[in-house]
Order: sequence, then structure tokens, then C-alpha cells
Amino acid sequence: MLLSGGMWGTIDLTYDETEVHNKKIRPFKITGFTPFQVSVINLDEYIAKRHEFSTSKWIDILVNSCGLNPGTMTHRQKLVYLCRCIPLVETNVNLVELGPRETGKTYLYRNISYYAHVLSGGKATR
Repeated sequence: MLLSGGMWGTIDLTYDETEVHNKKIRPFKITGFTPFQVSVINLDEYIAKRHEFSTSKWIDILVNSCGLNPGTMTHRQKLVYLCRCIPLVETNVNLVELGPRETGKTYLYRNISYYAHVLSGGKATR
């Protein structure tokens, strides 16, 4: 897959000034590759491993995929963040968040999806 269609991943790069190819010094050498994406999906293995996850582990994965650290949150805080994602996955759901300035109300929407629209700038009073 890497050679035929391209694949994203991380490489281990080394420098060796004694490497010579075609009478030219080629000092940089790739010594390892770890792919980001899976080229072949084994659904049976995925289904079997799915049963090993508890609900709390799935919640942690979802919160982590939002760019947040679930290890520092209470269960309620995790659920609040997941509730904020409902308009991104369910049609005809709108969400209004009210709160003090600079408390992270728009962080999730600006960083997780291009389809989320944030209208901000207004000041709320009692």
C-alpha cells in the first residue's frame, strides 16, 4: 500500500554520511515506518475486540477523539462534552451554550468539524 497508493505514517530517519548510492552521498536513510491508517480491515477481529470494551472505555475514546484528556474529567464532565457533539451527528438538532467569556464554549466546535457554525460576540445580561 505504501509503494502503490501512498500512506500516511511516521518514519524513523537516520543520518549516515558514508551511505553512497550511484556515486552520490545519500546520508539520510529511513529505518522504520509506522502507518497512521490501516490498509486492510479485518472486520471479524474488530467485532471480536469490540466486546472487550466497556461503556466507560468507549466514552473515553470519544472524549479523546474531541482532543480532550478524559483522564482528568469526572464521568459527568465527559457526558457533558459528548452532549455538545450531538448536533454534529444528529440532524435537526440545534444547541445554544451560554456561559461566561473565555470558558471554552467554542473550543469543541471550532476544532472538531467544518460543519459547525459558531455565532459569538454577543454579551448576555440577566
